[in-house]
Amino acid sequence: MMQQNEIAYIDPLVGTYNRQYLNNILSAWSARGYSFAGVMLDIDRFKQINDTYGHTEGDRALKTATDLLKASRTGNELVFRFAGDEFIVLRLTNDKEGLQEYLANLKQNTDAYNQSAPLCPLSFSYGTGFFQNGEIDSFMKEMDSRMYEMKAEHHKEQVPAA
Repeated sequence: MMQQNEIAYIDPLVGTYNRQYLNNILSAWSARGYSFAGVMLDIDRFKQINDTYGHTEGDRALKTATDLLKASRTGNELVFRFAGDEFIVLRLTNDKEGLQEYLANLKQNTDAYNQSAPLCPLSFSYGTGFFQNGEIDSFMKEMDSRMYEMKAEHHKEQVPAA
């Protein structure tokens, strides 16, 4: 029974926690009055990877991104595949900046990966949030809107000047 429950909470493609488990954790932590930091991440130009190299390479990019997200943990972060090429990382903390070390590790690990000259270099857009006695929906929207602000900046950098 426990093995079935565990399988139900693991994303079969990337091998990390799935959205169902994310929802369970968010509900449990908020019900217990815990404070936590979160970051929502999106693989930049993921559609372009699928369109250029095919879905097999897209799946490989998702797995590599998951490996980078997991390798960047400082010990207490949980990594979830939220949807498609979006991930959420959570950490129990009373510090609003509780994921800064994690994000620094992620940048360092991603840069090192990209220096190895992969077929599809990776980068992430992300948005952070902090939950303390609020609404889970507001926490999720905060991360989402910040992520899309960064994504807009990243896409501006790619547009050639007219």
